[in-house]
Amino acid sequence: MRYHLVACVLLAFACCHTVTATAWTDCVDTSAAHWSVSSFDSEPSSVQAGQNITVNMIFATNGVVVTGGQVETKVSLKVLGKFIQVHTEKYNLCAPTFPCPVNQPVAKIFNSAAIPSSAPAGSYLNEIDVIDQDGNTVGCVSYEYSITH
Repeated sequence: MRYHLVACVLLAFACCHTVTATAWTDCVDTSAAHWSVSSFDSEPSSVQAGQNITVNMIFATNGVVVTGGQVETKVSLKVLGKFIQVHTEKYNLCAPTFPCPVNQPVAKIFNSAAIPSSAPAGSYLNEIDVIDQDGNTVGCVSYEYSITH
């Protein structure tokens, strides 16, 4: 079960800048039924503008069945100590490469994107939400990364 999102997962990166991802967090409300992140990684660990970056996430579905929905990616840039959202993308969760309903114990989602050369150097926060057919966030991962010269 893989869902390939070819688009701007990470908005960033002026020419000759590198991206380095740091720690990730499971950002969904843990008091509600949800998918929990069991694995996350981004490849490569640093990338230059014009290259692709891939984010791999494995969620334990915890018995939460999803019959439809979307994936939403929110990118924020740190300005004067606060993260300001600069980009949002939404994609259909269910596709030929990620069939619904999702009723397996594990859901694997990966995002791949070419890094544009238009964003400034700085610290970024990316949040990826998995939203079910009823509009509930059932899975979420967020991570910070930085772009340097």
